[in-house]
Amino acid sequence: IAGDEHRVTVDDLSDYWLGEYLILWRPPGVGEHFAPGMRNNGVVWLRESLADAGGFTDTISLSDFFYARLADQVREFQRAHGLRPDGIAGIRTLIALQSALRQPGRPLLDGDG
Repeated sequence: IAGDEHRVTVDDLSDYWLGEYLILWRPPGVGEHFAPGMRNNGVVWLRESLADAGGFTDTISLSDFFYARLADQVREFQRAHGLRPDGIAGIRTLIALQSALRQPGRPLLDGDG
């Protein structure tokens, strides 16, 4: 039932799951990534989410421009979460960020609930 929490072990899934999955979540803003030089409302979401997820803050918190300091913060987040630190918030970084936020009703990609 939608909204209900269900927990299963990897062993329980191994007979049924072949490793393929579909993600029905899209990051806010335009496209599937955020990179230096971009300007849109999604950049504001990225900046605020980094701050909420672990103290990655900057002094231009309301700016919609993806500048060099934000790229540094994305790299810091990527390193902290075992991702390739390229400073571009691509789909893997955005999924890790969404999981780190632990907002109610959002899917998590780890077993920590």
